[in-house]
Amino acid sequence: MEYIEARYRQAELRALLIGLVLAAGVLLRQVELVAVGTLLALVAAVSVAWGRYAIKRLEYTRSFDSPRIFWGETTHLSVSLANRKLLPLAWVQVEDEFPDRDKVQLLRGRLGYSHKPNRFVLSNLFALGWYERVVRRYPVRGAYRGYHAFGPVTIRTGDLFGFFTAELVVDRVDYLTVYPRVVPLERLGLPARELLGQLKARHSLQRDLSRVVGVRPYVPGDSRRQVHWRATARAGRLQVKVPEPVTAPNLLVFLDLATFQYPWQGVHPDRLELAIITAVALANAALEEGFSVGLYANGSLPESDQPLKIPPGRSPAQLTVILESLARIGSFPSLSLEALLRREARALPWGATTVVVTSVPTEGLAAGLLRLKRLGRPVVLILAEGGDGVELPGIPVYRATGSEVWAELDRVRLG
Repeated sequence: MEYIEARYRQAELRALLIGLVLAAGVLLRQVELVAVGTLLALVAAVSVAWGRYAIKRLEYTRSFDSPRIFWGETTHLSVSLANRKLLPLAWVQVEDEFPDRDKVQLLRGRLGYSHKPNRFVLSNLFALGWYERVVRRYPVRGAYRGYHAFGPVTIRTGDLFGFFTAELVVDRVDYLTVYPRVVPLERLGLPARELLGQLKARHSLQRDLSRVVGVRPYVPGDSRRQVHWRATARAGRLQVKVPEPVTAPNLLVFLDLATFQYPWQGVHPDRLELAIITAVALANAALEEGFSVGLYANGSLPESDQPLKIPPGRSPAQLTVILESLARIGSFPSLSLEALLRREARALPWGATTVVVTSVPTEGLAAGLLRLKRLGRPVVLILAEGGDGVELPGIPVYRATGSEVWAELDRVRLG
């Protein structure tokens, strides 16, 4: 707005100057001054008309060779400006908003600073003939997980003399999705064979009580949850359900986005990224081993106000769904992980193993995990770097570390 107001003030000063020249010529009866004033007035009129029409029928587009990339990968950003009219344009200035340059690196060209925090500007100057289109391509690298917004764009153009300038703001925003980094569990200091082996061993003892293939007489040691009361009434003695074996082990990953005990303390980026990378590594390893994997997180996607919930599945697309969601998820928890566990506990598939990934193992969370354990739910806790130790009798606890991961991330940012 300041720019537009300045240009209007300049136009007003020019009009005043032209008026003074004409007035002086008339008062002094100087034909030369009148001629100059008339010429300037004619030029100004042409400039006004040119400036108003110059901004018309301009089309600006941006696109990516691939709008979804993995951490550290490079794609190309293409920006295109088309002049869809007979009037040629001597100059068109385009300022396109760019994400944080530490998160999306521009590998060729320079970015200017924006008045918005953590935003930058990709500036281009074009000269276009009638019905001409110009395309420029820029290599960009995803150095940070996220759902990165490009735009809006501001377009300025005007007459040949620069007397009058018109401005157009195109609100279109395009997004580049950068998936979290995928690493083996061993890179995070987690014993993959031990962890997944334990989960499979526990699974072999589980049955799906919701799917019954028959009944049999009760024997000492059977759980009361297995009693089939209708069959018992018909037979006159206790009968228990014969459940169908679970076809694939269910692994439910609960991801905690909190990086400090209290929300007002903000976000610790390294802890957050390590927790997300750990959840991805666990899901990837489990899917490769034939697990059915679901993901729950106490944060929401941009278009939703509900916590993230991806039902268990083991299709080839399940990892892509998880990566896409964790790339777009916000950085702030919408509720505590303890509250999320309590809300989802009743709907969890029977026999599924719950793995909690957190860097803030609060007392409330510990109590929630022990409660799940008492209900017969297999539970595992993974502490991201920075999480303090916690005593959880009967619950395996592992610690994920990521100093090497973050060192490599820094090299990519500076590369």
